[in-house]
Amino acid sequence: MNQNKDLPENQNSGVDSVKSKNTHEKPKNVIPTETWVELYATLSSYILEYSSLDPIWIIDEDGNEVRTEEKQNEFINIANEVENILHDSGLRKGEV
Repeated sequence: MNQNKDLPENQNSGVDSVKSKNTHEKPKNVIPTETWVELYATLSSYILEYSSLDPIWIIDEDGNEVRTEEKQNEFINIANEVENILHDSGLRKGEV
């Protein structure tokens, strides 16, 4: 069964639907791990970038652009919340 109506019938969107044993739960959509990480990281970065008033990026001693320690901690907190939201909406990370 095609999960995405925008794709031709013979193509799969990469999302597998898993029916829940509990009839009160939402069906779970399993997405590949790589897609899961890209999704929560992109959303978390977006939230951090648009909610921050203070500088986010600094240049470290090796010349690399990195988040400040404070902003890295904020990013981790945001990422945890984003993962919870994705999970609560019925998305699941696939097996590694």
